[in-house]
Amino acid sequence: GFKGYIHCDGWSGYDKVEDAKRVGCWAHARRYFKEAMDVQADKNDYSTIAGQGFLMIEKIFLSEHKITDKGKLKTIRQTIGKELAEEFFSYCKEANTLPKSLTGKAILYAINQRENLMRYLENENLEMTNNRAERAIKPFVIGRKNWLFCNTPSGAVASARLYSVIETAKANNLKIYDYIVWLFENIHS
Repeated sequence: GFKGYIHCDGWSGYDKVEDAKRVGCWAHARRYFKEAMDVQADKNDYSTIAGQGFLMIEKIFLSEHKITDKGKLKTIRQTIGKELAEEFFSYCKEANTLPKSLTGKAILYAINQRENLMRYLENENLEMTNNRAERAIKPFVIGRKNWLFCNTPSGAVASARLYSVIETAKANNLKIYDYIVWLFENIHS
């Protein structure tokens, strides 16, 4: 029954969530261009196709850097942000690269994710990246090694639910212990 936006990477599995709009992650797109630059003889050569694509994404990020006012952010996204994103995708469309090269893969990722990457422009409450969500699940990913011997599916479900509650409390600046105590005291209602 979920309806709304999902901040995510380019994994197509998210398309199965009905009534959800995917919001692509510009940090993932930038990372592909950076990886393409890292295999160049001069990793700091921004004159290459990968370097220019990377710089264009940086400009998009910088266009709203440190802006906290939602009204101002909305205006910037509808003008400068949209213009910079369109310029980036025009550049990608015209870029002449080998499809299987890292630069070609970066370009293809960006083009294939265009609709999702552009979606952040629709709403000033949306973020350009899913970095916050990825940071929130990182403790669970790191902890998987420690739970190697927890061998039941119901244990995995219980663990995921508890992590979800804890990370949601963190994201909302709640005192985790107090929140869990409150939750257990009020769960019956």
